[in-house]
Amino acid sequence: MVKIPDLNFNLNNIPLQGKIGSEIITPEQALGSCTATGNERPSLSYRTIADPGIGSSVIMGKNIYTTSVPGIGYAVGLEPTNFCLGNGVYWVPFTTCKVPVSGTTTATFNAKLHFQLYRIGTISNANSITIFRNNFGIYEYNLWDGNVTKVLTYQSSLPFNMTVNTCSLQSNSISNITLPQITSNALPSINSRAGMTQFRLMVNCPNNTNLNITFTDNNNIGQTTNILTPATTSTAKGVGVQLQYNGTIISFGPDSAEPGTTNQIVLNSNLTGVQSFPFTASYIRTGTVTPGTLSSTATFTLSYQ
Repeated sequence: MVKIPDLNFNLNNIPLQGKIGSEIITPEQALGSCTATGNERPSLSYRTIADPGIGSSVIMGKNIYTTSVPGIGYAVGLEPTNFCLGNGVYWVPFTTCKVPVSGTTTATFNAKLHFQLYRIGTISNANSITIFRNNFGIYEYNLWDGNVTKVLTYQSSLPFNMTVNTCSLQSNSISNITLPQITSNALPSINSRAGMTQFRLMVNCPNNTNLNITFTDNNNIGQTTNILTPATTSTAKGVGVQLQYNGTIISFGPDSAEPGTTNQIVLNSNLTGVQSFPFTASYIRTGTVTPGTLSSTATFTLSYQ
């Protein structure tokens, strides 16, 4: 039996097909043994451990199997400790190295088992979750005729529980920002700013969360400068919009929640509860100013790490 600890995590941290929790590794255990008989021809037999089982999906080359709760899947593998040494972890589907057994010699198979849970759909709080893998075992291959015999079955885990939490963006977080009307005299030189306008984002996280944010230029996705691209409907020239967080100019990045995303900003590395985050938007001069209208659009991605 495998013991999987109870889980308590922020759902926003885990994308579809993302890992749930850390990899579970069992202590070394005996998976079984087999003995070559004296009448085997040519007096030599090979034994391997194999599991070609078909899962419900594949993630990063690993077969994923369903648990007793929808939306939670798992991969299973083994780490040989007295055979196939140095070859690391074999994840299903796999066939390990061949272990020769000659005469009446007995080959033993010891290994650590590895399990990794994955999010494969919508998940919620659940109790007494179990995993099942009932064709994981040792298969015996005869050298001369290829006959296969399964000699061990490894089945399931002890039940475990899961508590799901999620952060939320509060409804009173501002989405449309109106900058004041200004004259060209307010922007006397390149990189001068005017019309600074505050806005706030309010986020509620029910448990400790490393909260990050990335702003993306919606009119020029992929650009990583610190000035938003004017919309095509804008008539003003030589002016852009710049954002700041706590007085620090914001540079833009891709629409991604992955850790380490370009120009991702840490808002709070240990947020629990509700917090309001202050931002500002302002005009910035980029060239020769021609009066007119100006609009830009930025999207933001919150990342819960």
